[in-house]
Amino acid sequence: MTRILQRVVGFARSCSRVAAVSLVTIGSPKWAKRLTTTDSMTEILVRQAEERAKVEAKANDIRARAARGTTKEKAAAALKAQRLVDDLRYKHEDELDELGLDPDGDEAESLLSTLMAQVDVKEQAESNAKDGELESVRDKTPALVVATALEPAAGATENSPRGEIAGKESKKKKSKAQRKREAAEAARKQRRAEAEREAADMVGKTPKELEDKAMEAILREAGLQIHPIMADGNCLFRSVQHQLEALDIPSRPSEYTDVRLKCAETLEAHPDDYLPFVDSDKIATHETFRDYCDSVRNTSQWGGELEVQALSRAYNVEILLFQSSTAPMTFGKGNENGQLRLSYHQHHYHLGAHYNSVVAL
Repeated sequence: MTRILQRVVGFARSCSRVAAVSLVTIGSPKWAKRLTTTDSMTEILVRQAEERAKVEAKANDIRARAARGTTKEKAAAALKAQRLVDDLRYKHEDELDELGLDPDGDEAESLLSTLMAQVDVKEQAESNAKDGELESVRDKTPALVVATALEPAAGATENSPRGEIAGKESKKKKSKAQRKREAAEAARKQRRAEAEREAADMVGKTPKELEDKAMEAILREAGLQIHPIMADGNCLFRSVQHQLEALDIPSRPSEYTDVRLKCAETLEAHPDDYLPFVDSDKIATHETFRDYCDSVRNTSQWGGELEVQALSRAYNVEILLFQSSTAPMTFGKGNENGQLRLSYHQHHYHLGAHYNSVVAL
């Protein structure tokens, strides 16, 4: 319906006042009483299209401004934008009911199709008309449009005009439209209540508490839970060692130190693959890379994404890494020796980030 309206906007603007007069003189008396000379049915339909376009643009702008915000800000913006669109839709449906048009039916669409056909006639006539005939075509078109649009419906009589029939039909169908509005409003209120409860839960919570709650919900939905790992700088390697205990693979490590050794050996064996990604204040050279590998092997240096990649390769396993703010990351997808499941916590301890092992509930 919007596409048709966009084509008749200019035409309706040029003839709306004449069309309004024609409504009063040609249309059903009961219907005509509902309209004024400055607010014809054509004007209402055109106004609705313009209002819809403005509200949709405003809603899109609200969503766009929150696109780079937090998940909570995005949810609040989406609720606000949807409420704007829903409120306008309810208002337009009520206006169509007042006109005797079922918002969910085909009558408004049929009316606009009739208007569209007349627009095509007018445009063709004007393109073929001579200069002297142009004004005559323009003057006659509005009454023709409205007269055609308001032709009596099948079965209508002088005592049962179109407006009266449409009014009876709308009373039958209005309950369906009302039910749809009420269901949409109930769903909107539920979404808003959930967002408000979630926002209330955030008040006074630390980043760690918020992260833990989000992580717990993500894992619970997947039928998983956290197996806590000691926070001593070796958490990644301890988590991998714990996960490998459940896999029947050769050279399964018995201590986290074995995992550190295997990781360092894998890094050293493939310097070209890993050297460019070393997170260091120094310029990455083969010499500094050897020092980095020694730290992985012999100290409690914290392991990051580079080490996760290397461990996936070393043990030929797929590592699924859960995070509270994004979808799980997969390293070594399709590796043959099975899957390890870890969780990454950015705010778990004051010392910094932390890894835990993830197991079934």
